[in-house]
Amino acid sequence: MTEYNNIYFDLDNTLWDFEANARDAFREIFDLHHLWNTITDFEKFIETFSVYNEQLWEKYGLGQIKKEALRIERFSLMLHRLKISDNNLSRLISDAYLEIMPQKSNTIRYAFEVLEYLKPKYRLFILTNGFHKTQSAKLKNSGIQHYFSGIITSEDAHWSKPDRRIFEYALKSVNAKKSESLMVGDDLTVDILGAKNFGMDQVFFNRKMISHHMKITYEINQLNELIMIL
Repeated sequence: MTEYNNIYFDLDNTLWDFEANARDAFREIFDLHHLWNTITDFEKFIETFSVYNEQLWEKYGLGQIKKEALRIERFSLMLHRLKISDNNLSRLISDAYLEIMPQKSNTIRYAFEVLEYLKPKYRLFILTNGFHKTQSAKLKNSGIQHYFSGIITSEDAHWSKPDRRIFEYALKSVNAKKSESLMVGDDLTVDILGAKNFGMDQVFFNRKMISHHMKITYEINQLNELIMIL
């Protein structure tokens, strides 16, 4: 078995439960700004947000839109889809989301146990497509920041996963060797294919048990299965 020294974790939906935290954040926003009468179908709201958020993050990663456009358009497009045309409401929800979302603290099951086990044995890093301030706040507020020696974001690197250049940046910035490093993530394309194409070993955290035919270094369905690998 390969001797690893450096473990790179994706953050959202690998350690920090993005889906649960988004749902909690939006409930708080709806309560705070009395939106339940304006937007009556909360589940449709969540579903539509998820679609546009993913699409716009992909465009941002390709350099097709700017940071501010991503933050606003995911809500304006979503509201338009829900037949609500209100630019002020888009801005209000966006501002509230950026403030409240990083404060949420739900983590993926077994995150603390796994990090507690790994911390004495390896250098641990976060490698995430996201904005440094936001992702750092998520780490701090969820109580897992102290496990990590550093956080590398796409904002820092100026490249997004799966681009090989962000993986190269992640290694160089902490003086790590590719042969001694492992990428752990839940996104088959962004995390796993990106690392694979770069030549870094990978652990696909396939928590939704999706079917695929990609040759992967390791695959797990529960986070605590990492302990059996490492």
